[in-house]
Amino acid sequence: MNNPQRPFRLRACISVVVALCFVVLVTSGAILFLAPPGRVANWTDWRIASFTKHDWANLHVVFAALFLIGGLLHVWFNWRPLVSYFKSRAAVGRRLRWEWPVALLVCIIVFAGVRTEVPPFSTLLQWSEGLRRSWEQPAQRAPIAHAEELTLAELCDRAGVPLAAAKERLAAAGVQDADDGVVIGQLAERNGLTPARVHELVQGTPAGAAGGGEHGAEGSRGGAGGGGNRGGFGRKTLRDACTDEGVGLDEALERLRAKGIDAKAEDTLRDVANRNGLDRPGAILEAIRGK
Repeated sequence: MNNPQRPFRLRACISVVVALCFVVLVTSGAILFLAPPGRVANWTDWRIASFTKHDWANLHVVFAALFLIGGLLHVWFNWRPLVSYFKSRAAVGRRLRWEWPVALLVCIIVFAGVRTEVPPFSTLLQWSEGLRRSWEQPAQRAPIAHAEELTLAELCDRAGVPLAAAKERLAAAGVQDADDGVVIGQLAERNGLTPARVHELVQGTPAGAAGGGEHGAEGSRGGAGGGGNRGGFGRKTLRDACTDEGVGLDEALERLRAKGIDAKAEDTLRDVANRNGLDRPGAILEAIRGK
């Protein structure tokens, strides 16, 4: 007996879309609830599941719009059953179910509680703010509000660093497209760096150091084979070393974990070696190469 294929039902499709949008909204909302402030998230390139805070906010807004459209279409397709339901409720008069006014009252109470900032609503908001601020550390703060939106020339001007010197330091660190008018956030993204790391290079500060002078940027110049200034080679971050070697950061971290080496993207090679009891940063480079 042949079973004819069921025809496509737009009503059922809309219901599934609304349900999936709800899942995405709950997920993105929870992440944004816990995310650090934008000045920290943007400066340090904070991510969850490879998405930045800006990406999660975009997902939340777009899926909220899709959820609204799907909800309106859902009402459209079910208009007659809804009208019939309300007519039947109106016909019974005083037997109207209490769930409706109680639900409305709950929403009114929540709205008023948020507006007047009284517990427990204010407590929840304060808890959220505390979680978001817990990400922030003095070393992670941008020197200027939204510094990632400044051009290289503007950042140098405000930081008191000669533009020519900053461009030399960036070039020495292998940073490309460091033009006067390039936006810091875009420059960082193109080179696989964080805006904070670009600022360190502009200042001539080694990664992970509070103020290493010009040797920080100059010392990150070692070649793929680990040549050049030995002291500077150890100051390279794991991320920069991966860029120089043409090895993906995730792949490098996996190779290091396989050898029992604990490392993070912004750790210098010397710090990784010292923390794991190795006598030279070159051993970390060899592990990154898969040797």
